[in-house]
Amino acid sequence: LEELVEDATEDELQMMRKQVRERKDNVDQTLYEELAGACSMSLNGEGSEPEIDLLEKVFGLDFTYLESLPGSQLKPLIDQHRSVCSQLRNCRLQIASAEKVAHWYQNFELCCAKYQNGNYLEAVNLLSSLDFGQDDEGLEEAAVDHASFADEFSRLKQTLCDELAKCVQEMFAPSSNGDSGRISFQKVNYRGVTMDACELWEACDVLNTLQEHMDRVTHAVKDSIVAPIMQDGFVNLDVTRDDGDVLLDAHWSRRSDPGGDALCVSAIAHYVSLVRFVWTHAYGQHPKCREAALGALWLPLVQLVEDTWYERMTIESLDDEDTYPKLMTSLRSAEDQLVAEHFLDQGDLLLSSCAQDLFKKLTESVQEKYLAKVKDLIVQRYGKGSSDTITVGSWKHNLPIATLLSSDAWSKGLERPKEEAGGGRGTPASSSLPILEIGCFRISNISAEIASVLDQVFEEAANTKNSQLSSKMLEVVVDVAMLWTKLPTLIHRRELQEVSHLAMMYFNDTLYILGSITSLSCKWYHLVEKAGIINEISAQVELLRQTAFSHAYKQVRDNTMALQELVSQPNMFSYTHKSSHETKVRNALAEVASKVERLACVWKPILAPAYFAKFLGAVLDNICKYIFAQILSLQTISVKETEILPALLSETLVGQGFAPLLARNSPGQEEGRRQDDDDVFVQLLSQFAPSFVKIQELVNLLSMPLREIARRWEEGHFVAKGFTADELAHFVSIVFEDSDLRREKIGVILGQKMELPSPPP
Repeated sequence: LEELVEDATEDELQMMRKQVRERKDNVDQTLYEELAGACSMSLNGEGSEPEIDLLEKVFGLDFTYLESLPGSQLKPLIDQHRSVCSQLRNCRLQIASAEKVAHWYQNFELCCAKYQNGNYLEAVNLLSSLDFGQDDEGLEEAAVDHASFADEFSRLKQTLCDELAKCVQEMFAPSSNGDSGRISFQKVNYRGVTMDACELWEACDVLNTLQEHMDRVTHAVKDSIVAPIMQDGFVNLDVTRDDGDVLLDAHWSRRSDPGGDALCVSAIAHYVSLVRFVWTHAYGQHPKCREAALGALWLPLVQLVEDTWYERMTIESLDDEDTYPKLMTSLRSAEDQLVAEHFLDQGDLLLSSCAQDLFKKLTESVQEKYLAKVKDLIVQRYGKGSSDTITVGSWKHNLPIATLLSSDAWSKGLERPKEEAGGGRGTPASSSLPILEIGCFRISNISAEIASVLDQVFEEAANTKNSQLSSKMLEVVVDVAMLWTKLPTLIHRRELQEVSHLAMMYFNDTLYILGSITSLSCKWYHLVEKAGIINEISAQVELLRQTAFSHAYKQVRDNTMALQELVSQPNMFSYTHKSSHETKVRNALAEVASKVERLACVWKPILAPAYFAKFLGAVLDNICKYIFAQILSLQTISVKETEILPALLSETLVGQGFAPLLARNSPGQEEGRRQDDDDVFVQLLSQFAPSFVKIQELVNLLSMPLREIARRWEEGHFVAKGFTADELAHFVSIVFEDSDLRREKIGVILGQKMELPSPPP
């Protein structure tokens, strides 16, 4: 532009100025038209400011600059617009005020008409639209006097309040006379229009008089209905109703004789009928009356019935099969009706919940009676040094049980074949509740007393007609099992881990309690099944079994490790041809034998033969297996050592067989025992300590010629003693010098591996 101006002539400059003025005039004209159009569109607004000012605010426009421009025609247009808008606003306010006053008079006349016709609720609702405040705009312009409005409004409101108060008072008329009473409700009928209680309370709520009238009605309910009914205790109640077209009556009477209804089932049902009657006709089922009605009608009932139940609800009163179920059915039916009528809510204090809580406390008291006795036995007496023990079981059962324990049919030592198990009273036993028999063994008198408690629990549950109460009693069995599993191990943890005598007594006691639970559960199987606790009892039986065997096997492990430490030195059985080393080995083996014998003396008088053999056999087998492995791990055994080793083993460990381990009598075994009794133990120990038998045979092998070894192998002798072909071949290789004969016999042994024949049935 500057370049154009510098190079332009005067005529060209004049021409440019003319074009600029024309362009400016066109822009102003366009702006005038747009502004006028915007103002005309906003003329219908009801704002307090001129529309041009509203445009400036809404759109962020600034007309001041445009008005001040030289030659601008906006200012006169804008001033004129502001003046017209102000006049229009005043006119609109006057019109609105006139319409408002007209509407008020129209509603006032309609409200009066509704009142005259007895339509109180509609009249009250219209009344709420007649309330003008002192600051209502337009009343002065409409020449309306505030005082006139207020007088008319107050007069009509007071008239309606008086009429409604009279209706409420006439509607409800309770009366009582000693042990009987009457409750009457007059249906409100004014000039042919009938109002129910809910409409009356709704009208009172609109007039802000609901609380006042509701308090009056609630006091009448408490004084004339609830108090007379409950003054001498809730013994019994009869309610009759007479629902007429105009008058509704309910009559109630109290009887001093409960008539066999000790738990007030009938009285509660009658009272609930009365509550429904009062809730419907006195309170109209109005939501804002619910809290007052609850406090007046329901909570006193709950308190009184609870007090009555605490006196009358006992285990004996609930012993009948139908008493408690009928009570709960009746209570829930009544409460469901009150919930459906919006009187009760699930979050309120319910009689059914109170009955459940009290029933729970009663059953817990029964349970606690037994559990407290069991706790006292365990905490105060078990493991306190008491020497009182009892022998249980029959000695004559030991041999068949020992045979069964040695077979595959009873590999765990706990489950009898299912066909041998039988339930009591003609009921088949559950496979998950096996009968436990482990022969003759000793238990503490504490476990015997606990078993007696369990028997009492089942007997009382069986004699209880109430199935729910019976089921709760049987839960004691599960709790007793849990107590026995936890408490002794917590109180006597160290003793049960370190003292063999106590550990095995706890094993016996646990198995005895386990056996009592399983046998009683089978005897009363129909009760256990009905109570639905078979799985819980089975789980506790399994936990008892695991607890018992965990302590027993810990004794086995600890004693085995202690014995292994005696013979665990490197090359323990090497160089036994040296006198010093021979003495060292002899002393170690003698101490092993001595400790095993002492352990047998502790366990044999306590455990049943089957489990004595099982646990002691495990200890003996492990130490013998360890010694056998050490001997066979030698690189070579000299001729001198083949003479010394058999003597050492025979003189200290295996020479007398199992006889030294059987010195003490077992539980139930007579002093002058027969050889047949010892044969039972020999049979069992041979089964559970096969490595002891291998050590005995190893003594013979060390002095046996090579040809004799090969011949006996071919006959299956060594296989029967537990030797494998590899073990025997290795033995031959470290005892006999390398020769064609040795290689031949080793080939015979390795080429004719024989399987262990099946034991006779």
